[in-house]
Amino acid sequence: MIRWLVASLLIANLLFGALVGFGDPERSPDAQILELQMNADKVRVVGGGQDQPAPPTGGALSSACLAWGPFSAADASRARELLAGLVSAEAVYSRELVAPGGGIQWLVREPGEAVMTKVLELKQANFPDSALGAIECPR
Repeated sequence: MIRWLVASLLIANLLFGALVGFGDPERSPDAQILELQMNADKVRVVGGGQDQPAPPTGGALSSACLAWGPFSAADASRARELLAGLVSAEAVYSRELVAPGGGIQWLVREPGEAVMTKVLELKQANFPDSALGAIECPR
């Protein structure tokens, strides 16, 4: 009984293989895969390829900021005037520090190397007690 069952399954498998392998080429599974590709020749990758990291989830990409401070209120306005000659107004913004001592800190979004060098010179000449650092820009 088991021999007949195994023999009939083997024959059915061979018939199915012959039907798929030697049958109509348009009915083969490989042909169906090619039919399912919708305009594959017109698709282009815009960015985020395999060699580039995927953007983080949950919002826009963050950028680097140059943090300069803390300043007193009088020194903060003077430092802002010095920054105005270096970068656009949209790239500079302030934040009030809540740490002991407080003060105001200026943030410059994505400064170039020339801007960083000039800010370092301004710091050394005008505000030697202030600090420079790199932080992640607030959104």
